[in-house]
Amino acid sequence: MKIKLLIIDDDKVSLLIAEKFLIVSGIKKIVQEILIFNKPIDALKLLFAAEDNDEMCQLWILLDINMPKISGWDFLNRVESVDLKKDVKVIMLTSSISEEDKNRAASYNSVYGYISKPLDMDKCNEIKQIILNSENGI
Repeated sequence: MKIKLLIIDDDKVSLLIAEKFLIVSGIKKIVQEILIFNKPIDALKLLFAAEDNDEMCQLWILLDINMPKISGWDFLNRVESVDLKKDVKVIMLTSSISEEDKNRAASYNSVYGYISKPLDMDKCNEIKQIILNSENGI
């Protein structure tokens, strides 16, 4: 199954850092495509686009919580409110270390992990492990 990774964060520097760290970590061995979005609405458009409803494609999303206009919570609510044909799995990648945010994230069916910024190689390896464990049914 093809795996795409979407990185959604309003901070362009965080996007660049995340993409570079993930590539160096070897994530391209398990993820065929990385797409970056600094506007959550653009990622939502991709998710809801009829022509991109490829059931054989799994989408993993690294999602920031605190973004203007559409927060990570708003994004999750929209994704979980519709029956997408895609397999969408989310890992929160955020500067928030709030226990309340961690618990709230855990309440979403599509959330598979919660990782605090700043991103480093250990956290990239954790992201890879979450994806691999999901693929193996762990």
